[in-house]
Amino acid sequence: MSFKKDSAADAASTKILSVFTFAFLGLLGLMVLNRYLVSAQTVLATIGFIRVTAMVAPCVFVLCYALTRWGKDLRFCRRHPKLLRILGGVAGGVFLCFLPMAVLDPFTMIKVLYVALPVVAVVYLIYHVYQREFFVQLLAAGLGSVGLYALSRLQARGEVALSAVLVGVVGVALIAAAGLLQKARGQDGALFGRDVLEKGANYAIISLTLVLVLAGFMAAYLTNASITYILMYVLLGYLLVLAIYYTVRLI
Repeated sequence: MSFKKDSAADAASTKILSVFTFAFLGLLGLMVLNRYLVSAQTVLATIGFIRVTAMVAPCVFVLCYALTRWGKDLRFCRRHPKLLRILGGVAGGVFLCFLPMAVLDPFTMIKVLYVALPVVAVVYLIYHVYQREFFVQLLAAGLGSVGLYALSRLQARGEVALSAVLVGVVGVALIAAAGLLQKARGQDGALFGRDVLEKGANYAIISLTLVLVLAGFMAAYLTNASITYILMYVLLGYLLVLAIYYTVRLI
């Protein structure tokens, strides 16, 4: 039993280290891309490289997945299954990073990825280290904060219709999340045959977080961009309090 726990811990540590390594190398790669993008002599070649990579990466991902799943008769696939999974994971991550740069403004998306890569790595760490109930609330409050920021930008530009659509989408998502939460509560934390929450999880505090996010969006929609911006920081402050609370529980 202890051996199985140690093996699971080692596997989780390896995954966390891999994600942080990818995030670090990704940041270095973004710095190099940005350097070539700001140069008038290399900007067109760099944009072409981004577009080609965005097309090649999913092909590599599909190839690695196919070899891992159906290429077991090949000697290389039998000997190096982990290598194929690593290559497939890297190709998938590269595709997710390069696709928005190829489709949208690469300068803006590089700035977004400067923030997104470390955030994803930290969230992945929290998923493995902290309780699942905190991870669920992190997603709700974290994405809620991002949504409030987007709402404040829409309100500042006078986009009333888009603001209403955003609030409506968030409301539907939160109601659906509340329904799934109640379903998991009735199944000891299980959803669709998988354990998503620990047995004995505090469903009251998770429900409170969902209610606070919904209330924040409703209040923001009825006010202006300045108040919405303040509400975003209030939600981030609440998330910080949750982080301290669950960290103390780990000690």
